[in-house]
Amino acid sequence: MHTWFPTFLRFVRSPYSFRGWWPLGTTASQRQALLRLVAVATEEQLPLLPLLEKWIEDEWGLQRRRLTKLARLLAQGRPLTEALEIVPGVVRDEDLLAIRFDAQMGTRSAAMRAALSDETSRQSETTPLLERAAIYFCVLIPIGLLLIAFTQINIVPVMARIFQEYDMALSPALAWSQNARGTLFIYLSIAAITLIGLLWWMFATRSGRPVRYALFGRLLRPWHGRRTSGVLRNIAAAAAAGRPISGALSTLARYHFDPTIRRELLFVRNEVEQGADVWPSLAGVGLLTQPEAQLLQGAPSSGDLAWMLNQVADVKERRTERRTTWIAEFAMPLVVAAMASLVIFQALTVIDPLTRILDHLT
Repeated sequence: MHTWFPTFLRFVRSPYSFRGWWPLGTTASQRQALLRLVAVATEEQLPLLPLLEKWIEDEWGLQRRRLTKLARLLAQGRPLTEALEIVPGVVRDEDLLAIRFDAQMGTRSAAMRAALSDETSRQSETTPLLERAAIYFCVLIPIGLLLIAFTQINIVPVMARIFQEYDMALSPALAWSQNARGTLFIYLSIAAITLIGLLWWMFATRSGRPVRYALFGRLLRPWHGRRTSGVLRNIAAAAAAGRPISGALSTLARYHFDPTIRRELLFVRNEVEQGADVWPSLAGVGLLTQPEAQLLQGAPSSGDLAWMLNQVADVKERRTERRTTWIAEFAMPLVVAAMASLVIFQALTVIDPLTRILDHLT
């Protein structure tokens, strides 16, 4: 009988509703839920495709379309890791590495569980601070540039003619704006278009992702420290399962998504194959400090080694969190200072000449 009476429930469940297309991206909770589903299917030895098909019915937004494509690839016989690579954004790169690591090393879901716990413990106020600063910058800077463009194109020529009619000397800011107006906006337009295109390529395309990882891995130490802690957790999962450390290094060196970390792991793997110790080699490329390498070198058993690796990874995470918090604390003041510079520039360009005209008339 409930079908006789129209309700809004049909609209909500429709693929054309607001729920059907929002959010436009995959959220962190959606990625964690999918990774948890894969981990449970692996632990219980259940076929993933039927679980995924039922899971899609409760998803929404872009993730639902991505999961539908993923299920279609799995139904065609593609391996899970290959299907996840074909559907970018459905899981994090760290999650894909954990899934591949477990499959290659035979550690069932140890790396996936470590990735889930690491992502859960990383939830803090640092990321929202950086996101607010980035949103503030991305919204207000284009608005400020549009206002400056309007001022330079429409207001500055009028102000210059007023000064000429009253035989007044142009103010320094007004004179600079009038002389550099054409050249300045050509360079600003080229720089803005280039920057927008570069950022879009680095953050929105698969080909630009390795460049972003390589650039940030070299310039941002917190970024490198967070990647290092993930490597240590994967090695700890292999050690806890009794797998050889050299095999874990080979797998990570082959499949790690960060080019900087992959290059360092390749060097360590080659050193270990030549007979060098693992932990001093990791310290030699900067993945460990010398005290950490000495601590791990003295681990009496594989179980103690796994525990020590997790503890070292926790220390690196806390150190990275402190550095990221410090960056986040200064991010918003820097963005506010950038906006204040635009306001000061506008004041010197418009308000100061108006004040000079009023003083001259009085």
